Amino acid sequence: MTLGAANSGDDPFAAAHDFFHSTGWYLFRNLAAAIAVAFWVASVWWVFRDARRRIDDPWIVAMATILALLPLVGPLLYLLVRPAESVADVRERELAMRALRKRIRTGEFCHQCGAESDPSYRFCPVCATELRRACPSCDAALETFWQLCPFCGTRSLADASAVVGETESFPELMDVAKAKRATGSAAAG
Repeated sequence: MTLGAANSGDDPFAAAHDFFHSTGWYLFRNLAAAIAVAFWVASVWWVFRDARRRIDDPWIVAMATILALLPLVGPLLYLLVRPAESVADVRERELAMRALRKRIRTGEFCHQCGAESDPSYRFCPVCATELRRACPSCDAALETFWQLCPFCGTRSLADASAVVGETESFPELMDVAKAKRATGSAAAG
């Protein structure tokens, strides 16, 4: 028995040495490294695209992308501090809120019962509350604080505080409107 053969047989790490210097190990190591690099590049790309969807400021997007260059730690930190909503969701919510505010401001709801109304309605179709007063000349529906009828040009004589206060019931107002029409058609004929 030779000295070299005895040493290789007695060496407990010879099998591990042979494994780590084999072609199979080199192939596995290179493939694992390529997958790790691809995963790292994909995570940086994902952070960049997600940051662009969620953040308006390009400088902050660039900083998030630079942070993502730290393998594993960067994308995890980004996940902890990223905004919950995308920019498109925030804009959509703001537009919906603006439309809702405008709808409320324009008086498309009855101030008495809250029923949906139309700006051209003079009375609420649900509770018969007078929403707008009538023009003394042409009976057009006027807003509470208008001083002049935009349809016929007649000056409004009613005090705005009186209109906001107690109003007549719907049937009584209909009787008054019929009487005005009757006197108007009798005068014309």
